[in-house]
Amino acid sequence: MTKEELYWLPRRKVDNKLEKQCTQCKEWLEETATNFYYKNKKKPALGFVAWCKKCNIKLTQKNYDLDRRKELNYGYYHNDEEYRLRQIAYAQTPEYRKGQSAWRKKNPERCREHAKNHRNHDITDVEWNDCLKSFSYKCAYCGITEEESLIIHKQRLHKEHSDDDGYNDLRNAIPACRSCNSSKHQDDMEMWFRKQKFFSIDRLIEIIWWTSEGYKDYIEDKPPYRIIREKNKENRKYHFNLWSVDEMRNTLEIIATKTKKKDLRKDVDEYLKLLSNK
Repeated sequence: MTKEELYWLPRRKVDNKLEKQCTQCKEWLEETATNFYYKNKKKPALGFVAWCKKCNIKLTQKNYDLDRRKELNYGYYHNDEEYRLRQIAYAQTPEYRKGQSAWRKKNPERCREHAKNHRNHDITDVEWNDCLKSFSYKCAYCGITEEESLIIHKQRLHKEHSDDDGYNDLRNAIPACRSCNSSKHQDDMEMWFRKQKFFSIDRLIEIIWWTSEGYKDYIEDKPPYRIIREKNKENRKYHFNLWSVDEMRNTLEIIATKTKKKDLRKDVDEYLKLLSNK
């Protein structure tokens, strides 16, 4: 169909008056501002919407009622102290944790994707301090110091992945300020760095040296698992997750969850036995 045919499909001329059919109630009404709303008030040339004013009003009332009901329900549940306490108590039960572990077993791909997008370096405080020392407590890219970063960005230097798909330990960690860290994102380090105004060949050589040779004197041997502390948003309490890791120290899946770190010892021993059998 041509554009003209499509234009005249919901329209007709009656007594030299242009009428338009509402797509909702199917009534023929004169195509004026009294019967139809403009698509854009500031640009009347764009024409009118497909529904008549009566149908539009009905729809907005229906949507308002739905939104209002949601607001009332939200206020009821979130202002009810007994309901909130019941939810917190249920989150601490073994049934809730079993449900979480069952969901992770059914959706391993989504767990891996989440772990990949929320990667945290597996680095000790001693290792990170040695890394900062080797870069003179400066951003590896732009060269600002940690004190300047606190003044400008109000944050300390970040643990940056020089290779986004690389290792998750000291061999792939360099200090970077907030601006450089967010600007680089997941780009190739060298290609991104060469495009920047603050590019320095000396700093590039220093990064390449650290990620290839420099880290070897400071990296520590780590066990074939990770224990990560997380905070529960509901009850504001901490718990510890035992994660399995791959060769690149990326987290794969949660094996066990406990409120205290020492309570994970039995689960750790069982996991190490499984690994030795493999």
